[in-house]
Amino acid sequence: MGEREGYEVLRLIEHNQKCYISSDYVEGKSLIQWLKYHPNLTKKQLFLWIRDLADQLECIHKCRGNPCYQYVNPYSVIVTEDMTLHFLDMSVESNEKMLVQMNRRSVRENFLPPEVNYYQAASIELDIYGLGRTIQYLLSVTDPIPELTRRDTVKFQKIISRCLDGHSKRAFKQMSEIQKEIPNVTEKKSKDRRIWTKKRTVMAMISICVFVAAVSVRVIQKKGDEKNTELKMESSDSLNMSEMSEREAFVEAQRTMGLLYFLELEDYEKSIQAFEDAGEDQMSENLATLVRYVAGIEDKESSNEKKEYANEKKIENIFRKIEEWMPDDSRLDYERCLIRGYAVEESEEHAKAILRIGKKILDEKPEERLVKECTSYMASAAETARDWDMALEMYTDMLEWEEESKKEDIYQKLVKIQGEKGLKDQALEICRKGAEELKDSKQLRILYMRMQCSDSDISREICAQTVKEYLNQIPEIKEETEFQKLAQEYGIVMEGENVWVGR
Repeated sequence: MGEREGYEVLRLIEHNQKCYISSDYVEGKSLIQWLKYHPNLTKKQLFLWIRDLADQLECIHKCRGNPCYQYVNPYSVIVTEDMTLHFLDMSVESNEKMLVQMNRRSVRENFLPPEVNYYQAASIELDIYGLGRTIQYLLSVTDPIPELTRRDTVKFQKIISRCLDGHSKRAFKQMSEIQKEIPNVTEKKSKDRRIWTKKRTVMAMISICVFVAAVSVRVIQKKGDEKNTELKMESSDSLNMSEMSEREAFVEAQRTMGLLYFLELEDYEKSIQAFEDAGEDQMSENLATLVRYVAGIEDKESSNEKKEYANEKKIENIFRKIEEWMPDDSRLDYERCLIRGYAVEESEEHAKAILRIGKKILDEKPEERLVKECTSYMASAAETARDWDMALEMYTDMLEWEEESKKEDIYQKLVKIQGEKGLKDQALEICRKGAEELKDSKQLRILYMRMQCSDSDISREICAQTVKEYLNQIPEIKEETEFQKLAQEYGIVMEGENVWVGR
């Protein structure tokens, strides 16, 4: 997480149902930066944080004069070493740098209602909207352990909806209404992790500009006697303003945005646009070319160098440059890009590159969804490279999580791999197991019958018994062209319930 920074925060004191605000100094990180390095919160901690944010806002609203916080977003919340949350004191000069971040267009567009362009007059409605967006952000970038249940997900979706739709009759009017709706944490594990994984991807679309840790705008703030803010937009970085130049921050923002569109949302057009918006930056150009290559989009209006790469099929030079350059803190994203690029062409050279990079990714023990993604690419690559042991391991792993509609193809590949290794008994066994597991699979049953019939060591009576058994299970098999070819090739005769295999 790096060296902690110090911030002036609000200290909220509640006494006799009244709340008083003072100031305090704490060391920590903004919520948006903290989550960048710690996405794997416990479910209990996530729920406690959401409740604590609502509780603190409710306390602020109960202070004399009924003030509102106004700046509710992940930049205005500080996480201390003991995992405590604090709202920044935005009235002090030392926090102006964070105010600059909040006033960037990408933040304003995500944490202010569409009809509000700038942080201006504070209101309860504005605080409720900001809290809803902040909860949405928390759910989109964290991976709670254990996973959220279906009930939790639905509950938070309703809370967010009522926070954001201020014109609805069901919209929240007071923070206390939100406090009542926040669910309590339960230890029961979710039965379907895919629900949450899919939800994260969908929410990433909504929070995309905020999910990116660096964006291309900066504001200069000027305070008058009443601390009114006048904004001017320039380029900036959201996390490392003191360490990066404005130009570097802008390029970093565009690359991060492009990677998110490419890897998580698979919106190739927007990914290319984000990389191109970085301007004259060679690595961004390389990444844009890689995305075009994956998407099958021809380079038309690009630099001469990119035309050379695309037209002369020298994409390997792009891959090599990306791998040599990629930064350590984003290495996983760049490695995923490379794997997708190498997967376009089914060559042995590209397959070996996928296996090499894939092993690096798996050695880092990434989150489960990335393990599945990497394993899928590696399985196909191992098959292309004729690395049968690796292919067998990868496809076997995939059987544990792939849905039934995809398992038939995996079983067929496993049968093929065992055959390539000269292990016909193991090939027969894996095919039998697949047919037993997939009750409706015609192809695996036809494949198993063919393997038996083609094996001279297996008696024709056993073959006939298998044919009869499978036809009883799925009578429609006899209508399949592959079965009819099999019957003609091996002299399979069917009369009523009797079956013979002649050859």
